Amino acid sequence: MIVVPRCDRAYLMSYSGAVLRVFTRDDVAQGSSDFLAATVSPSNQWLFAASSDGKCAVIDIQSGKAEKIIPSFGEDCSSGRSSEKPCEVSGLVCHPHRGFLGGYSNDKGQKRGILTLWK
Repeated sequence: MIVVPRCDRAYLMSYSGAVLRVFTRDDVAQGSSDFLAATVSPSNQWLFAASSDGKCAVIDIQSGKAEKIIPSFGEDCSSGRSSEKPCEVSGLVCHPHRGFLGGYSNDKGQKRGILTLWK
């Protein structure tokens, strides 16, 4: 299971509580950006982790390296007004059969949360 305790690390843990692997982003200084939510691809090859700086890291689970950073992830989860700051991503989900990644947020200015899909 993946545990994201809202810090600069995400953990792959066993159900007994043992830490199997620690995931971090190499492109930021330690402590300057916290992971907010994460999900694993259906193939168990990729970890998608959204962070507080509005970016999403695509991490190879086997090597632990961030293969790609999606820079506008938090901006795309905002309600669409360009003057707003990026929303804080509440969660991520992967489609089990297609290459879709969904990010959702609980924007306090909206009555409903916002869901954004990436292909």
